[in-house]
Amino acid sequence: MSLEEVEFTLGSIIQPKEMLKNLSNDALKKAKVIKIYNYLYKFSLERLSQLLHNKTIVYLLHKYIEINTLNRIRNCHNLNKYGDAYIEALNIMIKISKQNSMI
Repeated sequence: MSLEEVEFTLGSIIQPKEMLKNLSNDALKKAKVIKIYNYLYKFSLERLSQLLHNKTIVYLLHKYIEINTLNRIRNCHNLNKYGDAYIEALNIMIKISKQNSMI
């Protein structure tokens, strides 16, 4: 995984409209931006499976969890209602990713 891949993925998550505007002449990269955006904002089990096989996204998720130490789940009332379920799901995602040698 290259720094360029990490930057592209973060841009697709954080500023997808700007990424699409800047990639107006590259249909393949635009499609990749939309795919990455949809992983997080248009949930489906199929997309979750694809996400777990995306080395860059799994790496970023793992780093986010390491740095954040799950404070966001614990400190957000809505997330904390089902905090244990979120934590269990994140652990399962990390375990599956490690089995796929992604991290």
